[in-house]
Amino acid sequence: MALVLLGLSTGVVAVALPWWEMAAWVLVPLGLARATSALRPGKGNAAAGAGLVVGLVLVTASGWAVPAAWLAVNGEQVRCALVDRTAVSTNGQGGRNRYEHHFDCAGERVRYDVARTGHVAEVGETRDLVLDPARRVPPRLGPVSRFPVLVLLLLCAGAAAFVVLVAAAKREPAPPKPLTPDDGFL
Repeated sequence: MALVLLGLSTGVVAVALPWWEMAAWVLVPLGLARATSALRPGKGNAAAGAGLVVGLVLVTASGWAVPAAWLAVNGEQVRCALVDRTAVSTNGQGGRNRYEHHFDCAGERVRYDVARTGHVAEVGETRDLVLDPARRVPPRLGPVSRFPVLVLLLLCAGAAAFVVLVAAAKREPAPPKPLTPDDGFL
């Protein structure tokens, strides 16, 4: 249960601690695989595989849905003017993989990053950005859909169903340990 909650919380924690998302990609799926197979000793690889898949889905969906849902519920839509656009190489070989856009939003300078596509607006044009009131969640182009809220609710329901199914499934006892002469059976 704790690992399921950990997987769901990945998106929340990753906002404050960006390195956490990388650690969660490893810890949650492997931990769920181990915990699921431990609860189902007779099922072996199938139980571990189910835990691994559920863990990967939890981490991936949570990492996307939590920040987007937060902005959909709490974000404020602001009209901003693009003041600067810069291509940034992320592979160290001069390739342009990411673009930084600097917007002026009512006197506040806000950075908005775009991977690969690069073109959000020309310098001087205005766009609607949805900003987190605390400025911890990266901004998104507005308007923001409520779809991530639905995804997050479905993710929570699916995670709860997984926990209930694993806990309620018929448990098979572990196979008996073979007797050896040291066990005193002779």
